[in-house]
Amino acid sequence: MSESAYNHEVQVVKLAIDLLRTEVDSSLINELEEEQRAARTGLEWYGITKSVFERFLSSRQISNETRAALTEGVHAVRVIYGSVET
Repeated sequence: MSESAYNHEVQVVKLAIDLLRTEVDSSLINELEEEQRAARTGLEWYGITKSVFERFLSSRQISNETRAALTEGVHAVRVIYGSVET
């Protein structure tokens, strides 16, 4: 993956996190950040972030805009890991 492609996927994840911060339920961002603190490496951080995004998508009430961003964030992490193409 090129550096510019990687940077694009990183920006997609950052946007999803930014939108999560705007949700009325502030416990969502707190939960994400608490779990992210357990990461020892950058790849672990992305893996944890992806898992939390997936959990929120399946079990939490979030706005449609945030839902779309989290879905794109999950895809972006898969691209970063090389498990799917862009």
